[in-house]
Amino acid sequence: MSHQAKFIRESTKQLKQSQKDRTGAFDKISQILTNAEKDIIKKLKNSPSDFERFYLTELRGEIQTNFEALKPLLSDEIRKEMATAWSSGIALVDDPFLAAGLNIASQLPTLNIEQIASLDAFVVDRIKDIPTQLIKKVTAQLQLTVVGTQSVSDSINMIENLFDKQGRSRALTITRTELGRVYSVANDQRLKQAVRLVPSLKKQWRRSGKIHSRIYHDSIDGQIRDIDKPFRLGNGTLLDYPRDPKAPIKETINCGCESLPYIEDWDVVNKG
Repeated sequence: MSHQAKFIRESTKQLKQSQKDRTGAFDKISQILTNAEKDIIKKLKNSPSDFERFYLTELRGEIQTNFEALKPLLSDEIRKEMATAWSSGIALVDDPFLAAGLNIASQLPTLNIEQIASLDAFVVDRIKDIPTQLIKKVTAQLQLTVVGTQSVSDSINMIENLFDKQGRSRALTITRTELGRVYSVANDQRLKQAVRLVPSLKKQWRRSGKIHSRIYHDSIDGQIRDIDKPFRLGNGTLLDYPRDPKAPIKETINCGCESLPYIEDWDVVNKG
């Protein structure tokens, strides 16, 4: 098997693993929200049939405690998954070269995730905002039951819908977008290091393959750029990599495209 074939095969393997990791991250975050939902629904189902006003105060306090407990669980999980995404973004460069017989990792400085501290804080704040917004909406549903305009069973249905649309749906968007962004940032920084060893190294845009993908993202599938040059979408938008934070949010949210290392030839500096 040629160097090129080994390089491509390992790139594909790394990309699939990263996508699997991000799916697993959402599943873990979704389960945290589901457990909280089950606990709240259980409390509602066990509430007095007349849903007395004094019980609302007690129940609201219990639910507030539940939601506050969610915040560290979600923030700890997203931080752990960000670290995994960071390492995977680096591996998307290092491991294909290693498979092709070139150990660039031993010749390059370590990329520390602390370099993206501001992005880390932003992502954690976004994930912690999910329970903050949920409690407001859940409390509003409970209030409707107290004043007699909504039954307990209707409140339960509405709360389940809130967890689905305002909880898990938002968590999926954050996980898909922000972990993908961390992955791309790490990959981009590693490419900028690696090009000093491999002058022919470039980057290639690959579309997500999603059913409802962006037409301008699909149209540049296969576009190749020098490491320090941006990709250009058909609408003129420039992105250094998929989910580039400098790009308009409409071009980055839920984007599943990737930037892959691309080799035109195998001339390298310091081959040893």
